[in-house]
Amino acid sequence: MKKIQYDHYGDNSVLAMVESPKPQPQQHEILIRTKSVSINPLDWKIRNGAMEQVVPMKFPVTPGMDISGIVEAVGPEVKTIKPGDRVISFVESFAGTYSEYAITQDSWTAVLPNKVSFSEGAAIPVTGLTAWEAIVDSLNIIKG
Repeated sequence: MKKIQYDHYGDNSVLAMVESPKPQPQQHEILIRTKSVSINPLDWKIRNGAMEQVVPMKFPVTPGMDISGIVEAVGPEVKTIKPGDRVISFVESFAGTYSEYAITQDSWTAVLPNKVSFSEGAAIPVTGLTAWEAIVDSLNIIKG
């Protein structure tokens, strides 16, 4: 499979297209065939080294945190997502979605409704999580 990666911090000139074996899902993991990804500010801040003290990376790195696509395979412990599902997900390692296939955790993956495009879906995970944390965790807004 093809993926984008970099082997040191820098501007977008450090990005390179490489070939890599397709990963296989383990336990609670899901293999997603990428349809769309988003470019988060955190993606380029990690790539250029601005986040090195907070999010140190082990090189080489495949950037990208948000993904939408089709489930290709699931690990043996995955119960709620199945191959063929349209999904969105967040890669908790802060890297890995700028690839033809990506591995995510089932706990970070949700089914994408048919009325939502893959491009729209890829914009949801990190921004949605950020909004959730602001409203629910920080402001303690609860139902009722």
